[in-house]
Amino acid sequence: MRDESRREVRVLTVAIAVLKHLEGHEVTAMRMTRGLATLALTGLCYTDATFAGTSCPWDCSGDNDGTVGIVDFLALLGEWDQLDTPCDFDGGGVGIVDFLKLLANWGPCPAPTQCGAGTGTCCVANGTPGCEDVACCDVVCALDPYCCDEDWDGLCADNALTLCSCPKDNCGPGHGSCCVANGTPGCEDEACCDSVCALDPYCCDEDWDGLCADNALTLCSCPKGPCGSGHGNCCGANGTPGCEDVTCCESVCAIDPFCCDVEWDGLCADQAQGLCDCP
Repeated sequence: MRDESRREVRVLTVAIAVLKHLEGHEVTAMRMTRGLATLALTGLCYTDATFAGTSCPWDCSGDNDGTVGIVDFLALLGEWDQLDTPCDFDGGGVGIVDFLKLLANWGPCPAPTQCGAGTGTCCVANGTPGCEDVACCDVVCALDPYCCDEDWDGLCADNALTLCSCPKDNCGPGHGSCCVANGTPGCEDEACCDSVCALDPYCCDEDWDGLCADNALTLCSCPKGPCGSGHGNCCGANGTPGCEDVTCCESVCAIDPFCCDVEWDGLCADQAQGLCDCP
């Protein structure tokens, strides 16, 4: 702690000396000294959407050592009054504003943002810092650094939907089945998905749950029930709703709906033995 305090004092002392040397440029030395003292006491860290995608613009000397220090300080002085140089942070020519920003960010650079391949999608909460679309990620994190520092949550995804080129809904290939609850927003059949979400936007905005699936069964080309090919044997308990012989299945379920609604158990199989063509 004492070494850190000594370093801050040394930085402030050098800054004051240089500011006195530059007296007459834009503002007085006394006003700039007070500004530097405020920065040193508050630990202010400057951020700006101008630097989205650049984790440490104040490391401007070209050595890329990950630290804002004396080399960058001297580089800034060497570029004084020049436009569009590495240390011209605000684009208005290197001057006092850039000088104060550099001093405010003195020390190790912040960790880079988590934008790019290998991270999750930007348009939904993905449970990790950042997202895969670099441009979108940079814009959102400039507005809300939490999205890159901690977690790309629902608020980050909401900002992405507004600021980035995100699909307007979650309908189409790559999503789950429309005919059953799938645990994600939207479903794979775009026409069906659009129809259901027009009736109940929750299905595309939050979760394609059982109510969404029920609407799909009514509005879309879904299998009408658990009877038919792909289901288990009718003549024995099969552990799933319904069975593969449509005629047999419908006959049994007309007597005992449990067999189609919940499970084709032993009682259903017994019914089938009496009603259907079982061996």
